[in-house]
Amino acid sequence: MSDEVNLPESMIERQLNRIQEHLFSDYTTDNESYQGTLKPEVQKIIFDNLKFNEPLDEEAFMVILSTIVKELVDWVESTLDGINEKLLRRFMLDFVHQFVSNNLTLAPVSTPFSAHDFSYV
Repeated sequence: MSDEVNLPESMIERQLNRIQEHLFSDYTTDNESYQGTLKPEVQKIIFDNLKFNEPLDEEAFMVILSTIVKELVDWVESTLDGINEKLLRRFMLDFVHQFVSNNLTLAPVSTPFSAHDFSYV
């Protein structure tokens, strides 16, 4: 990753630790993974944007995820100094992906039949 963000590996590691400490009220790391309790500000950004028990198409779901990433990046940039923007964006993309993968259940839904939509005829 150091080539992608143009920083020495040691600086990347320090900045990633700072980001993790900023997102979690407490967390642990183990062999390249981390887990912990999200700070209330992070929880609010995530849960204010998610829609539960509501069918979404792929595009709408991607817009929600993009919004969460953007709002988290904006929040970190406004509350934590000295973080490389490219590294922060890459981290947040992975963080949101991991959050969704580990905490949400996604399932396909049947599209309701519409008598006025000829693609269902």
